[in-house]
Amino acid sequence: AEIFLPCAGYGRCHSFDEAGSYGSIWSSVPNSDGYFAWGLGFNSDSHGTIVHLRHDGFSVRPLQGFMK
Repeated sequence: AEIFLPCAGYGRCHSFDEAGSYGSIWSSVPNSDGYFAWGLGFNSDSHGTIVHLRHDGFSVRPLQGFMK
């Protein structure tokens, strides 16, 4: 199975940053303080776990237990 993850940037404080060069997806795991959440950040050279404010806008949010 394949999944397409776009480098669509992210929304933050009334702006949209890094469209075309950076992508990010949320996990379902909030950080312990409740203001941040874990996710995956990626570009053409690398990928890794990230922590962002929960109100930042990411283009993709995975669903758990979703079936067609």
